[in-house]
Amino acid sequence: MGNFEPYYVKQGDSGVFAEIINATFQLIPEYQPKYVFGHSNEGLWAGFKSGHVDAASNVFDSVAVDGCLSAPIFRFRDVAVSKANSHLVINQIDDFKEKSIVTFQGARGFLGEEFSLAITGAYLEVAKPELQLRMLLADRYQVSVGDMFIFLQAIKNLNDKNIRPQDFTFHTVFKPVYSRMAFHDKSLCKKFNLAFEQIKQSGQYEEIYQSYLQRLDYR
Repeated sequence: MGNFEPYYVKQGDSGVFAEIINATFQLIPEYQPKYVFGHSNEGLWAGFKSGHVDAASNVFDSVAVDGCLSAPIFRFRDVAVSKANSHLVINQIDDFKEKSIVTFQGARGFLGEEFSLAITGAYLEVAKPELQLRMLLADRYQVSVGDMFIFLQAIKNLNDKNIRPQDFTFHTVFKPVYSRMAFHDKSLCKKFNLAFEQIKQSGQYEEIYQSYLQRLDYR
């Protein structure tokens, strides 16, 4: 497992991704997942390739791994965030032109050529989402670009009752991105896919995402 909230929360073996995995394995009762939290993406893949773990979560299609990849499981939603009182209009990627942007490390490559070409104003990539939030609050940048849930978690971690999600506008200009589970055991991979399809069809999958939005006070 990874190391960034709210997708991974070591306490209580929780977080969005852990709860999705737990719900899926409820339908495969002969298996009980045991989590090892705190790995970087590189650590996840290295541990899987070496055989030290039976499965790895949050594996992107760009990563070459031996074994069986699940169906797309884990959803990320990158958004542009501005302060609500700035009244910025961002309906498409082209609207980033002439706006100052703070974002996550590697954003140019991850978000694609269209995003990269739209950057004509001040631009900065930082390592921590909390820093993106602080720079936006201080009006050092007009727009923060990154995952919606991670930004909401940064607001919660700020622990300032005067700062709320309602103080920001979330512009959904990017398409969702999905990652997968990787398994060494192909038969388990097949069972996992079948069970996951059941929780998805039942609505439980979306309920997990919605429950975390509520916990993060997003309305």
